[in-house]
Amino acid sequence: MTVAEGIIAHAETLCEREDHRWNVIQRLSIPVSELEDARDQNRVTYGTDEMFRALLFMGPRHLPEQTRGQIRTESGLDKELPVRHY
Repeated sequence: MTVAEGIIAHAETLCEREDHRWNVIQRLSIPVSELEDARDQNRVTYGTDEMFRALLFMGPRHLPEQTRGQIRTESGLDKELPVRHY
C-alpha cells in the first residue's frame, strides 16, 4: 500500500464515524516522514503536517489546476473526503 492509499483508507474509516470534514482531518494519521516537502524546513512557519491538513480542508477544487493535476497523477489524493459539509 502506498502512503497515499494508506491516508485515503484511514480517512475513509474516519468518515464512517465522523460527521464533519474537520473532525476527519484532525484525527487523520499523516506519516509526515514519508511525504516529500521541498520547502526549506528552517524557513517555513508551518510544517508539512499543518500544510497537508490545510490542503485537505481546502479540498482539491480550491487548488490551482496544475496542482490538482500533479496530485492526481502522483498520489491519488485528489479524492474528496466523503463527509458532510457544513
